Amino acid sequence: MEKSLETTNRSCNSVVDYVDEGSVNPTGRINILDADSTFIAYLPLDLPAFNDATDGTAYAPIVYDGTAQLDATAALFDVINRDSSSAWTGTVSTFSGLGDMKLNAVVLYQDSTVSLTEAYYAVPR
Repeated sequence: MEKSLETTNRSCNSVVDYVDEGSVNPTGRINILDADSTFIAYLPLDLPAFNDATDGTAYAPIVYDGTAQLDATAALFDVINRDSSSAWTGTVSTFSGLGDMKLNAVVLYQDSTVSLTEAYYAVPR
């Protein structure tokens, strides 16, 4: 089974548009967590958080840097909307690993800067 390109893009947009919903926080964000889901850092997103999908993929035009709140090993991430509801989650690894999010280093130290060069959400056709 294969979805049409329009259906694929609409599916992707419905998920990434959810990140902009809500009114409690000024923007959506990406939370970085350890293996026990303990919060380490968050990276604010722009508003809107993602561009419209092309070929089933939507990119975040801006991901602002965050600051690690404690010494910990990043293992999970959670993209949350403006009301702090989860849009999607995934795993974190170094570039040589199999994580959904790749970081240069997964061991993060308190007060260190956490940054991403790009963030995207993709829906297979």
